[in-house]
Amino acid sequence: MTLDDLASLSQVIAAVGAILAVVASLYFTRRTLDEVREDRRLRQAPYLVWKPGPYVTCTEEVDIGPSVPGVNPAFIRQSFPELVARQGISILPTVDFGEIANIGAGAALEPSIVWIPDRICLGAEEFAVDDAKRSEPSYHRPLNTMPVVPAVLAAGEVGEITRLPAFIVKDYDRRVTWVKGTIELSCKDVGGLRQSWRQGFYLFTQPADEHPRENHDHRHVRVTVGLDPARFGTE
Repeated sequence: MTLDDLASLSQVIAAVGAILAVVASLYFTRRTLDEVREDRRLRQAPYLVWKPGPYVTCTEEVDIGPSVPGVNPAFIRQSFPELVARQGISILPTVDFGEIANIGAGAALEPSIVWIPDRICLGAEEFAVDDAKRSEPSYHRPLNTMPVVPAVLAAGEVGEITRLPAFIVKDYDRRVTWVKGTIELSCKDVGGLRQSWRQGFYLFTQPADEHPRENHDHRHVRVTVGLDPARFGTE
């Protein structure tokens, strides 16, 4: 091999080395940027949790027709005609209740909660709520989804809910005695990314008093909600 050949080979090696150095630099720069973004996301990330409780709220019977508070009536009429056809007296909480806390480092935007029943007891009958059952209006996801108020929870703040799930609101015959299931809490972070978390819940109902008032349109029912710390996780 002549000196000219060695010179040419050294130039090639130097060029390849320069390219590899650039690639390595780009790789580590990208990795550093990703780590910075992830660190920033974590520092701005909310984390919602419903404090264990239990929470007790009284309700009153109100004639609101087939409506479900917080749900567009046109959507109900179009999607659930069987709910419209069956009239009854709904039950609504007399006050906001629950403690949904943002224990994360960032603000929680548009927080909401979904009640997903797994088992339910109607009188003496207990059964599992499977996917087929959840297609029925009272157990349907859109009718059991509700906002948490206020609509923005800063880090460390606590919100509440203003209504009960549809499988309680629309229990016209007052047969539900207890429900076991999962709540799904979700919100957006300041970057617009929606995150969600799950907790197990237990819900019990009972008459608030033994002697209904003279105005039978406003009898009270006591609803107790407790959270199961053994069933908790992220989506």
